[in-house]
Amino acid sequence: MDGNIFESGVHAESAIDRLLRTTCALFDAPISMVSIYGDDGTLRRTILGMDDANIPPEVNVTQMLLSQGPNAILVVEDALAHPRFSQHPLVAGPPHIRFYAGATICDRAGRPVGSIGLFDTVARPPLTEDQVTTLRRLSIMAGDLYDLEQDERASRSKRQTLELAEAMAGVGHFSVDVASGKVTWSNEVYRIHGFAPGEVDPSSYSALGAYHQDDAAIVRGFIDRAMRTGQGYDAQLRLTRADGQERVTRTKARCERDSKGVVTALFGVFQDITDSVRDKEALIEARDAAEAAAQAKSEFLANMSHEIRTPLTSIIGFSAFLKASPTLTDKERHFATRISAASNALLSVVNDVLDYSRLEADAVELDSAPFDPRVLAEGAAAMVADQCRAKGLALETHIEASVPASVVGDENRLRQVLLNFLSNAIKFTSEGSIRLTVGDGDGRLRMAVGDTGIGISPEAVDRVFDRFTQADSSTTRLYGGTGLGLAISRRLIQLMGGQIGAESTPGQGSTFWFDVPMDEARADA
Repeated sequence: MDGNIFESGVHAESAIDRLLRTTCALFDAPISMVSIYGDDGTLRRTILGMDDANIPPEVNVTQMLLSQGPNAILVVEDALAHPRFSQHPLVAGPPHIRFYAGATICDRAGRPVGSIGLFDTVARPPLTEDQVTTLRRLSIMAGDLYDLEQDERASRSKRQTLELAEAMAGVGHFSVDVASGKVTWSNEVYRIHGFAPGEVDPSSYSALGAYHQDDAAIVRGFIDRAMRTGQGYDAQLRLTRADGQERVTRTKARCERDSKGVVTALFGVFQDITDSVRDKEALIEARDAAEAAAQAKSEFLANMSHEIRTPLTSIIGFSAFLKASPTLTDKERHFATRISAASNALLSVVNDVLDYSRLEADAVELDSAPFDPRVLAEGAAAMVADQCRAKGLALETHIEASVPASVVGDENRLRQVLLNFLSNAIKFTSEGSIRLTVGDGDGRLRMAVGDTGIGISPEAVDRVFDRFTQADSSTTRLYGGTGLGLAISRRLIQLMGGQIGAESTPGQGSTFWFDVPMDEARADA
């Protein structure tokens, strides 16, 4: 069917035309009519034996039947004698209708949707019981045709929606009937092969010949196995389109079996994935290039840092010997001290660069061993005590009593992070105090360094742990530094499975902290 029971095909009359012709023949009537109301309230009529344009809307027998509900029958034996129809134009004038018999048409849900009826130009006696039964059967047939039309419309709507979805997603579907060999393609499958929809008959077109010679045998093997065993397949294959373009496709197919388990059909989906494959290959190439560049950068930084650090260590050592010489004048000793201080500052920068390059290359390995967190904290405080005294800063250390005497972790790396916190606190604090706090809770060791320094703005706190970043550009000019220390600290703490952060108020000071998982060491350790 074409989806409209009221429309005739090119070479054949419509299903309703045939039903009306049958109605006229069964009742020996010159005129018959089917009227259907659509969901939008529009009335569609098909009339045999009379021009539809001659029917005025004043009196509508279909509405009368619908008002009586399902299975209604309306018979007018002599319209001239009927008070409601005697003045109807088709009764009073041509074609001088005298007799009408009609029945309600219902859909499969039993809802009245229209009527089927027959007319005659002469009065007739009432319908016999057999004639009423025949009329009801004709109305049921009309209802079946109506349901078929609705089903076809719904199917066509779904098919159009599927075609739109396939065109948008670039995915088509196909099926192969085993018994007949009939192959069906959706429009998108045609397009993937480089054809206009319907341009070739997929049943006779050799799709296997369109595959790359290395892939054609694979496809044939998949299909043969599917037909024998009922096992589907999922394959990525190269296809040459009708225009000569080579495309990469993906096919997923499944088998349909009958009640005996015999494969009756193969159906599946078909997609052109050329662009996604090329994009993936480009991403892999870009990733490999980026990783190679990062590796080269890390190796360069490590090598350069090593080359710089080797002579720098000698400078630091000889400057220490020089400062200790009793023969130096005060001026010469001042020069030697400046050389030593500058060399140590430069060594600190080189060590930061070397550490960060190792972290970037995932070349840092933790060395876990039992250690006393109290000793770690007190030792770190002692290392910066002279710097605090030189600036007139009070240095306070508070260790909670609940902190275990021995835990397992990388003591050297924790000391590195703690000294970075302490050094920054001293650098950015001109008066007041530095406070080191050690505590524990929920199986984690927490260390924090607070100061009464310049503080950091809220927006800057979020980025101070980024590499090469300080609170603002003026900080670098006034206080120096590479901006790598906190970035290294964050990477180290994350490597330990811990957390790191900071709280700060401009003009009042900052607190930098970290906590790491804490495993207490055994007594024998």
